[in-house]
Amino acid sequence: MSRLVGYKRFVSKKNGKEFCVANVVGEYGAREKANGCVGEKIEEIFLPEEKVSFLQPSHIGKEIKLEYELSGGRAYIVDIEILGK
Repeated sequence: MSRLVGYKRFVSKKNGKEFCVANVVGEYGAREKANGCVGEKIEEIFLPEEKVSFLQPSHIGKEIKLEYELSGGRAYIVDIEILGK
């Protein structure tokens, strides 16, 4: 599980599209720990186009659940859920 610690919204200068990047803190996986990682990891995650306006300031500090879908050998986020509302 991951915890939301921040997010930023912006508009691309290149094509005018809106984006939202979530900043989350979570645990390292078993393989990462076996390779010497200690503590927690921080990730920046681009949200799907239809979820650009989903995150709100009240969500900061809450646990989140990310749903992924595989396409062409890559994982893409298709949904995000805030736990413990």
